[in-house]
Order: sequence, then C-alpha cells, then structure tokens
Amino acid sequence: MKHYLPLMFALILALAGNGCAVDTRPVVTVYAYHSDPPLYLPEKNNDLSQEWVKKFNHWQDQVEFRLVHLQRTELNRLVDAGKPYVILWANPLWFAFRDSQLQSSEPIFWDADIVISSSQQPLQYQGPEDFRGLRLGGRKGFYYKGLEQIIEDRELLRVDVGHDIDNYQRLSRNEIDAFIMTRASFLYWQQHKPELKELYVARTPHDAYSRHLLVSHGYQNLLPLINDFVEHCAQSLQWQARLKYWGVEKLLNPFELEFEELMDIEPQQAPDDPKSPTSSL
Repeated sequence: MKHYLPLMFALILALAGNGCAVDTRPVVTVYAYHSDPPLYLPEKNNDLSQEWVKKFNHWQDQVEFRLVHLQRTELNRLVDAGKPYVILWANPLWFAFRDSQLQSSEPIFWDADIVISSSQQPLQYQGPEDFRGLRLGGRKGFYYKGLEQIIEDRELLRVDVGHDIDNYQRLSRNEIDAFIMTRASFLYWQQHKPELKELYVARTPHDAYSRHLLVSHGYQNLLPLINDFVEHCAQSLQWQARLKYWGVEKLLNPFELEFEELMDIEPQQAPDDPKSPTSSL
C-alpha cells in the first residue's frame, strides 16, 4: 500500500492544479448601455448581452471580455474623453462624430426603432412629420433622426425616461401619445410579457439599422477575432436557439423578411382607416 501513496499524492496534486487553473488572457472591458430586455435584464441575472460575452469567451482563448453596463450618457462622456472602449450592440453612425477613428465589426443582427401607440388611438406613422402636435416618449441620451426641427418649432413635446416600460405606463395613463422603442425589445415583450396589451405598432419604422461591436483605435487588432466569432454565431444552431428564446432570432437576416413576418404578427386595420398598413398587438 505504501508504494501507491506517492502515486495517489501526485494524482491529487494534478487534480487540484487543474481545478485551480488561472485564466491568464488579457482582460478587455466591453460596454453595453441598453437598459431594456433582451439586452439587459438585471433582475434575472442573465440577458442576451451576458450570453454573447460568455459565448465569446468560451469560443476563443486569446482575450477575456468583461461586460460592464453604463447609461448612454455615461458612455458618451467616456468616448468624448478619448478613453479606450469596446461597445456592444451599437452602430458606428451613433458614435462616429464622437470618435472619427472608431471601427466596427460585421453586423451581429439588424434592428429598428418602431413607433408604439395605443390601439384605442393608433398613430398611423409614415414619417417624423406625423409627430407634430403630439407628446412623444423617448429615452434619455438617445438620438432620433429627423426630430430636432419639429422640437425646435415647439410642435413636438419629447419627454424622456430611463426604460421602455416607463413609456408603456405613461402611454397607459394617456400622458403621452406614442413612444419609440427597439424592435428587439418589442419582440421580447411579445414572447415574455403577454400582459402588455392594447399596443399599436406602426408598420413604418422610425429608423432601421444594424448592430455591431464598436472598438476604439487601440482595440482594432481585435476585429478579425470578433468578426470570426460573429460569423460563427450566424452559422451556429445553438446560438440561433438562444436568440429564439430571447425572441429575436428573425433579426439575424431581416432583409429576407416582410415586416409582418419580422414582427411575427398579422397586420390589422386601424379602427378609422380601412387601408391602414399597421399592426396591432
């Protein structure tokens, strides 16, 4: 028996060493600023942002991403100050005027800003001019194209909040006439919050865009690795299943879809307009 003791001791040390392995990869902070599901769900301790970062870290061994959530206004100040960054779920057009040297990954998926109103008073939105005379719910720190002049003319009252659910509640209390939210968040609501009812979704989005990772000049060497991972995810059935859980799997390639397919709801006529190209939830 005593002859086996050294062997057993060596085996225990080897197992202990494997269990205590230290990740020596360089750590890079990844910022996410969205405050709504599926991109941010602090009460559930899991969301699409966390899943993306975890999958990236598991997929490769060159760098470790660590996710940090910031408010958009905080992130704007960070970029304006010239600090290094990697930003998840952003579009280069939103930050290029703050940093002319930023670069972006390939698109992760496509999204849009959609116009939500009450099914009792539906807004048949075609463009920014349709907001004249209304009270519009927006988001703090967010830019919406085409609204500056209408607001300057005092023909649109924009009132910002921190979360989409705040705008939903204000719409329910008739404190605003409509609000803008992302299509991804609305799709999540459809799948996970069926109690949010009596919403009217204009068929014409206010804006459409792709979502990427943005990197500052010092992190541009990471782009080939990031782009390889984006391509990997686009082909991964496991990742597509996770996107389906979050309700956004159809946003991987929305240009192949009609609007009704993308929203996963049937178009419905507005009460006062038999030709209305809108859809109701």
